[in-house]
Amino acid sequence: MSEELSKLEKRVMLGVGILCLIVGLAIIVQGVYALSFGGLSSLILFVFLVPTGALVLVVGLLVLRKLRKEISRNK
Repeated sequence: MSEELSKLEKRVMLGVGILCLIVGLAIIVQGVYALSFGGLSSLILFVFLVPTGALVLVVGLLVLRKLRKEISRNK
């Protein structure tokens, strides 16, 4: 039932995975940077931005892991 992915689909998955990693790290850095200003609003931004960035980072890692499994299965 598992279908083989085309080259285009593999490239798109690679692009999405790398983009998720970059965006996730950028969101985490933005949250840590907001914390440096101090105050309650900065703490609230930190509490929402860092888990969101971590979630995007994990999604990117899962996409790349699936792509790696697909490539190793087809060899």
